[in-house]
Amino acid sequence: MVGGGFRQRIYGLIAQVPKGKVTTYGDLAVWAGSANASRVVGGIAHYGDDKLPWHRLVNRFGGLASGFPGGREVQRQLLLGDDVTCTDFIVDNFEERRWRPDTHPPLVVIVGPTASGKTSLAIDIAKRFNGEIICADSRSIYRGADIATVKPTADERGMVPHWGLDLVEPGEYFSAADFKEYANKKVDEIRSRGHVPFLVGGTGLYIDSIVFDYKFGPSSDNKLRQKLQQFSLDELYSYCDENEIELPNNSKNKRYIIRAIEMNGHKPDRDNVPLDNCIIVGIATKRQVLRDRIEKRATQIFNSGVIDEARWLGDKFGWENEAMTSNIYPLIHLLLLNKITMDDAKKRFVTLDWRLAKRQLTWLRRNRFIQWLPLNDAKTFLCGELANRIEP
Repeated sequence: MVGGGFRQRIYGLIAQVPKGKVTTYGDLAVWAGSANASRVVGGIAHYGDDKLPWHRLVNRFGGLASGFPGGREVQRQLLLGDDVTCTDFIVDNFEERRWRPDTHPPLVVIVGPTASGKTSLAIDIAKRFNGEIICADSRSIYRGADIATVKPTADERGMVPHWGLDLVEPGEYFSAADFKEYANKKVDEIRSRGHVPFLVGGTGLYIDSIVFDYKFGPSSDNKLRQKLQQFSLDELYSYCDENEIELPNNSKNKRYIIRAIEMNGHKPDRDNVPLDNCIIVGIATKRQVLRDRIEKRATQIFNSGVIDEARWLGDKFGWENEAMTSNIYPLIHLLLLNKITMDDAKKRFVTLDWRLAKRQLTWLRRNRFIQWLPLNDAKTFLCGELANRIEP
C-alpha cells in the first residue's frame, strides 16, 4: 500500500535522473517511501507523464522493460541518445550507470497566493525538521517596508532563521537574477549546516529562477538604467516602440519595462524540470476563504502602524521609488493627501490584494510540478516527505 503523494514523488525522482544515468523501479519505490511498490512504479512509468525521462528506468539487473511504450527497442534507442549502450537489452556497465539521488536535505518549496498561510506553515514544519527559511517575496527585500509587506515578526524569526529579508534600501535595484544568486548561496550554506532549506513565497519569477535554474540575460548597464529610470511610462513605451522591443506582461511596472529594454529581446533559458532533490507544494485555498483572509489581514495591517511606516518611507526615500509601488503605499499617499478616506483606502487595498493573489496564481499554475494541497493536507504531506528523506 503506497501513501498519498507517491505518484508525485516518483515524478520528482525520475525528473532528477540525468542524461547518461539510469535507475531502477525498486530504487524509486524505496526513495519514494514504499519499498515494496516497484510494480506500482512500473504502472506509473508506463502510463505517466510522457514528458519525463521514463526510458532511464530499468529493472534491478539493468534490463530494459518489455512494457515500455513501443517496446524495448524504442527504449534502447532513447538510451543510446543519452550515450547509454545496451547488450541484449541490458545496460552496459549497469552499476556505474546507476543513479542515486542527492543525499543532501531536500529543498522544500512552499508557494501560494498572498494570505494563503505559507509563512505559518513553513515556520511550523521548519521548527520540526531543523529548517531555515528563504523568503521569495520581491517586496520583503526592502529595509523598512515591514508592516505593508507582512514580514515575519521578530518572534517568528526567533523560532526559525529567515533569509531574503531587508536586502536593499528602498529605491535600490535588485533583480530576479540577484535573488537567484543570493538564494542559491543560502541553500548551499543551509545544507552545509545539515539543515533543511525552505524557499517560501508568492513571487513566481523568484521561485522559478531557483527551481528551474534560470539563465538570465546580460547584466544591466548602470548608465542606461539611470537614464531610463528618469523616463515616464509613456516615454518608456515610446522607447520600446522606436527600438522594436516587446513590452513585458506587466507593462505598468517601470522596473519590468526597463529590464525588457536591457534584455533587448533576449529571453532567459531555463530547465524544463525542477532541480534535483526538491519538493514543491502549493497552498490550495478556496476562493471565498482566501478573500476573507485578505480582508482580515487588511484590517490588521491598517491597525498595526502602516500609515506611520509609509509616511516615514515616503519622506525619506520619496513616494516614486520601487519599494513604494506595492499595493498599499500609493493608497496611503492618497490618504495623507486627503484625496481618499480611510474606508476608501481599506476597500481599495482589499481589491488590489485580491487582484495580486489572482496574478500570483496565474503564474504559479503554469508549473505542473507543484502539488496543490489544502493547508492542513500540505502540512501532513511535507512532514511525511521529510520524515522519509531525512535521517533521524
